[in-house]
Amino acid sequence: MTLAARDSSWGTRAYQKREGKNEGRHRKKSRYCLKLPLNAVSTYAQARGRGAVFRGFMVATGPANDKIYGRCMGLVAKLCAVSAAEAEAALLRAIYGVDELPAEVWARPRSAHIAQSVLPESCRDQAQTVLPVALLLAKGQSYATAREMLATEPRAGWRKHGC
Repeated sequence: MTLAARDSSWGTRAYQKREGKNEGRHRKKSRYCLKLPLNAVSTYAQARGRGAVFRGFMVATGPANDKIYGRCMGLVAKLCAVSAAEAEAALLRAIYGVDELPAEVWARPRSAHIAQSVLPESCRDQAQTVLPVALLLAKGQSYATAREMLATEPRAGWRKHGC
């Protein structure tokens, strides 16, 4: 007589425990497999709907913290083929909305620039335009021309609310 035949409940319980663990793992995997395409679809919709992608880079952003400030400078330098100093100057001109930077702007700490670039509370649902403006400034456009060029782009969400 085998062990399973003598105590049929033992084999059943062991099988149920194994099935329960595998079922939980399977459920987690299936949720994860569903999450990936949903994230991809929502990201694509946001990028296309707001015009947030330029040459495969997400550009509808602004320097909300130190890490993103550095990333914005890097994107301006890379996409416009300019030096890091020129990229930072273009980014600062976009943040402060000027064509020529006063000397006191350069003396401010980076945290002051970041605080200046954050959108007002009423406009936080809109796409940031600091980086797209900085890209145009790095290519030689004036601030007014850069804003005008972005205003004519139909996917620029900031112009709808005057932000």
